[in-house]
Amino acid sequence: MIAACLLALALPCALAGSVYKPYPRSLDLIDQYQYQEPSDVASYMQKYVEVMKYQPEELPWDYRPAPAPAAAAAFYQPQYKDDMYEQMITSQEQDMKMRKPIKSKKDDMKMRKKMTSQEQGMKMMRKPINSQEEDMNMRKMITSQEDDTMTRFAKQPQAKKQSKTDKKKYATNKDMPASTDMYKTEQNMIDQEQAMKIRYAEVPQYAAEERPAMRAGAVLAPHGDPVTWRGLAVAAGPRSTIMQQDIARIFADAYDTIPRLSPEHRAAVQALAAAPVVDEDAGLNATQLLHKHGYAAERHVVRTDDGYELTLLRLPAPAAPRATVFLMHGALGSADDWLLLGRGRALALLLADAGCDVWIGNARGSRYSRRHVTMHPAQPDFWHFSMDEIALHDLPAMIDYVLQTTQRPQMYFVGHSTGNAAMFALLASRPDYNDKVAAMFALSPAVYMEHAVSPLVRMVAPSSPFSARLTEALGDAELRPSGALLAGAGGDLLLQTIGCEHISSNAAFVLAGVDPEQLGAARVPAVMAHVPAGASARQLRQLGQALAARDFRKFDYGAAINEQVYGTVAPPRYNVSTVSAPVALFHAAADWLAAPLDVARLRRALPRLVDDYLVPVEHFGTLDFTYGQSAPTAVYSRIIDYIQKKTTTTEQVV
Repeated sequence: MIAACLLALALPCALAGSVYKPYPRSLDLIDQYQYQEPSDVASYMQKYVEVMKYQPEELPWDYRPAPAPAAAAAFYQPQYKDDMYEQMITSQEQDMKMRKPIKSKKDDMKMRKKMTSQEQGMKMMRKPINSQEEDMNMRKMITSQEDDTMTRFAKQPQAKKQSKTDKKKYATNKDMPASTDMYKTEQNMIDQEQAMKIRYAEVPQYAAEERPAMRAGAVLAPHGDPVTWRGLAVAAGPRSTIMQQDIARIFADAYDTIPRLSPEHRAAVQALAAAPVVDEDAGLNATQLLHKHGYAAERHVVRTDDGYELTLLRLPAPAAPRATVFLMHGALGSADDWLLLGRGRALALLLADAGCDVWIGNARGSRYSRRHVTMHPAQPDFWHFSMDEIALHDLPAMIDYVLQTTQRPQMYFVGHSTGNAAMFALLASRPDYNDKVAAMFALSPAVYMEHAVSPLVRMVAPSSPFSARLTEALGDAELRPSGALLAGAGGDLLLQTIGCEHISSNAAFVLAGVDPEQLGAARVPAVMAHVPAGASARQLRQLGQALAARDFRKFDYGAAINEQVYGTVAPPRYNVSTVSAPVALFHAAADWLAAPLDVARLRRALPRLVDDYLVPVEHFGTLDFTYGQSAPTAVYSRIIDYIQKKTTTTEQVV
C-alpha cells in the first residue's frame, strides 16, 4: 500500500489501465522496515495523496482553461474540504473565544442559545464534500460571491489623488484598485478591502505588473494574459515585461529538435494514449527484471559519511571477470535505466554477457536509495542536497565499496547525463579518484549547460523571467512538479508536436525531450512506470544555475549563504581540466541537456580524451542513450569493444 502511494508523485497523470498501476517497490532490494516508521509513515502517505488533489490555479505560466468535470474528477479526493471554509470557521471560533465574561444567569442562557445556533451552523458548514459535483457547485457559489464583492468594490468612485503614504499602504496587492478616502469612511468597505487582500495574497504576482481596477462584468483569465508563440499560450500577466521573444527564446530550440512524426507513427502514439499497451516490465523492479531475463542479482547497501543509505545492484561475474564496470544513472533515473531494454539490448546485460562484473549505482533520493539514519523522505531536510552531495558523498562511498569488494585497483565508469556531471565534479575535487578509474564513458555529458535547449531548465535558470516563480513552486524538497507546471514548462510543446498526453505529462520527458520513434510506442508503458524515479528540487535548480552562470560550479545558495558555506560570494567552479582519468564522450546533436556546443567546450577542457563520438542517429537525444532502440548498436557496442580491447592487451588488470 505504501509502495503504491509513492509513485503517485512520479506519475501525476498516470495512464489508464492495469499496466499503469503504481510501480511496486522492491522489498527484496530495500529493507522492509524502511517504510515502517510509525511516526512518519502516515504523514508521508498523506503528503503524496495531497499532491494528487486537483489544483486549477497553481502556476502563472499554465494558461489553460479549467478541465471539464470529468477530467477534474480524476484528481478528486473524497472528504475534501475547501480552505475557505476552514478560514471562515477559524475566524468564527476566534470570535467566540473573545466574547466578554457572562455575569448573570440570564446572559448565560442567551449566550448558550446563540452559541448553539452558531455551532449548528458551523457543523453544517463543516459537512464534508463527498462528490466532485458538490465541490464544483460550492466553488461556483463562492466565486459568485467574490465576483459580486469585487464588482461593488470596483464601482466605487475614485476620490482625490493618493498621497505617497496611502499609495504605499494600499498598493500591496496589484490585483486591487487603489484605495480612496470614500473606502476609508465606511467600515464595511474597509472590511471588503481587507478580505480582498487576504483572498488575493496567494495570486501570482507578475513582473512589472500594474493592473487597473477591474470593471464590472470584466472576465479575467485565472493567470493573466497569454503570450502566444506557435500555438503555445504562456501566461505572463497583463503589462508584463515578459514578451514573445522571451517565450521564443525558451521554446524555439527544443521545438526544432522534436521529430515530426509520420502520419502512421503519430496515429500509433495517439492510439497508445487511448488504449495503453500492456507491458509486463511496467510492474517489475530491478531484481525482477534481471530474474526475468535469467540473470542473478545481488543487493549491497552502502552508507555515506553523511548518513544516506544507498543501494548497489550487482550482476555477479564469472570466476575470472574481464573487468569491473560501474553504471551511474542521471537525474530522475535509477538502476532500472540500464535494464529496461531487455536481454541482448540493455547495457548492463550486454556487459555481463561480455564477462564483466557489473555494478549499478543508485544516488540518494532515487527509487532504491531513499533511506537515512536519522531522516525520512517525508522530511524536507532529507532532500536538501544537490549534485554536489552526490559527487562528494555518494560516488566516493559506492566506488570505494565496489573496489574493496572486488579487490581490484580500478573500474570502468559509465555515466548518463547528470551522473557524468557528478563524476567530473568528484574527479576535479579529489584527484586520487582519477587513479581508480580505468576509463570513463560519458553518455550525454550534461556538464556545461549554457546552450541546453530544455525549456524546463531554461525557465528555472536565474536569468529567466520565470525563474523566481518557478523556483518558489518547486520548493526546496523532493522534485515533484505538478501537471500544471510540467504543461507550462514544455509539456504542452510535447503534446502539440507528438500528440500523447501521457508522454507530455512525464517529468523526465519534459526535462530531457523524447523521440517517440526511438522510444517505441510499445515500450512507453514500461518506461513511464520506472521514470521519474526521484530527485531533489536543488538538482534541477543547479542545472538552471549552470545555464545562467555559463560555467560548471557548485550549488549557488545566494551571496550571503555562499560566503558562509564556501567563503566566497560566488560558488566555486569545478575545474575539469584537472581530470586525469581517460574519458570517452558520447553525445548527440538533438540532446536537450548536453548541447553540441557545451560538449565541445568539455572536449577542449579534458586533458585525456580517448574517444569523441557523435551518435550518427537523427533525433537521438538524452533519454535515447538508455531507452533508445538504436542505443545497443550505435552506442553500447562501441563501449564493449573498447573494454574488450583494453582488457585483452592489459591481461585483465582491472
